[in-house]
Amino acid sequence: MRKLATIRKVDEIRSIEDADAIELAVFGGWQVVVKKAQEIKPGMLVVYCEIDSVFPEQQQYEFLRQDKFRLRTKKFRGALSQGIVFKIDEVLTVGNYGEGEDVTEILGISRSSLSGMEARCSIALRRCFTPIPP
Repeated sequence: MRKLATIRKVDEIRSIEDADAIELAVFGGWQVVVKKAQEIKPGMLVVYCEIDSVFPEQQQYEFLRQDKFRLRTKKFRGALSQGIVFKIDEVLTVGNYGEGEDVTEILGISRSSLSGMEARCSIALRRCFTPIPP
């Protein structure tokens, strides 16, 4: 099973041009836009959730409702964001988590069963074949 949520160490933080409230957290070749208010720092262990992760419908993930709780690659101020990052204590109970540890099941995250193209086609087909009431 694919590890959708893992504990990762932040390699570096990069600024985003003309962005006061966000910056890029970089680790293992991936980059994720984070809020400066999160105070993510290089060397910090964080929870990284990959694109195509589907979160449970819970209050703490309500901000994902517009995307049906599914993570997608997005651009913020021209910067590509390939997932989402949380401080460990934002989403996990106190514990001793190690770098590389899989926390997918603990967070209740599943993998999207449809690729981006399949999802768009599925939506289009439902619209075409929705019965019109008499």
